[in-house]
Amino acid sequence: MADKNTKKTWDKSRMPSRHVTIDDYVVSTFNAGIGNTTLPLYIYSAIKFGVSPAINAISTIIVALTAVAIFLAWRFGRLSGAEPQSAGSADQAAAG
Repeated sequence: MADKNTKKTWDKSRMPSRHVTIDDYVVSTFNAGIGNTTLPLYIYSAIKFGVSPAINAISTIIVALTAVAIFLAWRFGRLSGAEPQSAGSADQAAAG
């Protein structure tokens, strides 16, 4: 079971993620134009009538590409020798 801090973190991350999702849909709606359909509009319109295998496949591809991009960023960050600084060490370096 997750501790209280993890639950608070999840709760606080839900609002911005919903906002970004709704914002993406609104921006896509206004920028699509007449007769054009963007991927967010296609997914939203297809989900209204039930989730089809095509939507599942698109979602799987998006999640997989995101996971690969995060892994590559993490891996190349480690190879370059860059070490993340904690907030305490950054404050100490600025003060000293």
